[in-house]
Amino acid sequence: MSEPTIPPHLPAPDAAERADVARSVVGLFPLQPGAVKATLESLLDDPSAAVRTAVADALDVIAHRNPIVALDWAEEWAGPAPSDVRVQLLRHGLRSLRTAGNARAFRVTDHVDYQR
Repeated sequence: MSEPTIPPHLPAPDAAERADVARSVVGLFPLQPGAVKATLESLLDDPSAAVRTAVADALDVIAHRNPIVALDWAEEWAGPAPSDVRVQLLRHGLRSLRTAGNARAFRVTDHVDYQR
């Protein structure tokens, strides 16, 4: 039996389809974390709020399974000067870790506030 694979990035003209991709790809995380990361990265700055919310929800699911990986990805995605939209996505994606009081999750999502 072959492992499931993520299809190549095909343009999905419909925001609902792109959100479905973000929601469904998280199931492949244990088998193909690199492919999951690439898929979510391609949707990070999507113009649709629904797609960005689906990406954040996927990051939250990953944070439950492997908080270190989720925080590593969030730090990378935050970069030195993330947009307000990106910070909102990361806060939503790390909400469980923030609720649990994870200091690293707060640093990743609040570093912009400290610099202003």
